[in-house]
Amino acid sequence: MIRRVGLLVLLITVGAVATGCMAFSTADSPFHQGVRNQGSWVEPGHASGPGNDNYLVGWVYEQDPFTDWNVRNYFTFDVTDACEAERVILRATRFLQTAPITYALYDVSTSAGDLNVESGENHEIYADLGSGASFGTFNVSQGDDSDVLTFPLNSAGVAAFNAARGGFFSIGGAAPNASQGQYLFGASGFSQGVQHLIAVCADQPT
Repeated sequence: MIRRVGLLVLLITVGAVATGCMAFSTADSPFHQGVRNQGSWVEPGHASGPGNDNYLVGWVYEQDPFTDWNVRNYFTFDVTDACEAERVILRATRFLQTAPITYALYDVSTSAGDLNVESGENHEIYADLGSGASFGTFNVSQGDDSDVLTFPLNSAGVAAFNAARGGFFSIGGAAPNASQGQYLFGASGFSQGVQHLIAVCADQPT
């Protein structure tokens, strides 16, 4: 179960979009052929690598071979034809989760093209994914790898979505309280699973 701090998360039936809603996918308008517009940046600022759309978030720690990474993630959506929204919900498949996680979503000032580069280093991009305006903080308990988790954006997130209409809209994610070995969305690469943004339109059709 996921609980937003102070608010039970709105659940949406997997695969169903109600009348008056629009669905956007990270598979739309890809920056790199065959790779979804999603991924991770590793502290202090390493891109996740060519063809890698794994959106893991948290702190990866392994002794053999030794790795010690603090990882932030992102999702980018083409909202060129989006309606004006009154609610916006991020949906993403859980995949591997090693512990209960506090997952925080943020605005992203980095351009969509720079965010979705396949290689390189940029400390500013890593910092951007875990700072700025908060789109909500969620307590994510453990569950099945195939669960589709839902994260309703707060008013700042809805406003940012509406301001981004006509272009790309990106969301950054961090696990600020994770300890070594605690992460969410592990093994989520290879363009698997569900990564959608659902917009509930303010101008409902008549």
